[in-house]
Amino acid sequence: LIKNTPTSYPVRLYEQKFVPFNFGKAFNSAIDRCEMDYILFLEADQRLRPGFKNIKEFLEKNKPETVRFRLVDDIVPHFIQYQTRMFRKGIKYFEDGESAIHPVIASKNPPMDFYEPLDHLQGGKYKMRRSRQDKEAMRLNVQKIDKTRGTLREMARGVFAFYYVFKSTYFKRDAWKDGWVGFKYAFKKAQIRFFTHFYIALKPRKS
Repeated sequence: LIKNTPTSYPVRLYEQKFVPFNFGKAFNSAIDRCEMDYILFLEADQRLRPGFKNIKEFLEKNKPETVRFRLVDDIVPHFIQYQTRMFRKGIKYFEDGESAIHPVIASKNPPMDFYEPLDHLQGGKYKMRRSRQDKEAMRLNVQKIDKTRGTLREMARGVFAFYYVFKSTYFKRDAWKDGWVGFKYAFKKAQIRFFTHFYIALKPRKS
């Protein structure tokens, strides 16, 4: 698709396989090829808004190490979510643990917020299409977290985690404003957290 799309911008396409696939390693491989002072990472379902044209002035004035954007989702537009998508060259992503699925920037300093949001265009079946990615992230978490409690205590922790994630997503981060879709979105996020603790409860207890 990229090869066959005409563009007035200088585009260089690199192909590299990672087995098993690791988002952190893939992103860092791209960072190694970047030449400018700041790097902006966009995923395939993210789009810039017209106000992004002011980013150069913002960077020159504030000189941030990392820049965070609010994502406006096309399915749950009221849901409050932020992602750090721009940073100085030299900063990279973690490559271990959950960063293989959900990349995390290896920076200790808090990001600076840019006022213009990014559009998050996911289509009508967002969480259904994301189920494989969510399950893989859950598998990695279950694999790296030791069972240090009894089985019933760990399962009870999963129930409380479900309640906390659902309450935080649905009420505190305004998913409730998006009606039934917002409810399903919050429920799915909470469900993943519950099953993470459920499967940890089935592991042998670490003494």
